[in-house]
Amino acid sequence: RMEERQDSYVRVTLNQHYRTVKVKRTSTVKGTDSPNFSECFNFRVPSAQIDVTSVGLQVHQTVSGYGRGE
Repeated sequence: RMEERQDSYVRVTLNQHYRTVKVKRTSTVKGTDSPNFSECFNFRVPSAQIDVTSVGLQVHQTVSGYGRGE
């Protein structure tokens, strides 16, 4: 049986009042089931919006050789 390679990336969302206002993503790390992400993201948030702002992280993983997201 051929071993499946994992390709992964992280989707970073900036949310205000539970609505997504900005989305960024890391580069894809290919060929491992234990990826290491070391990228930095900066968001400008007005001080008046700090209390209603959150950051979400979603790790996405695909199996190489199949359709995207499968």
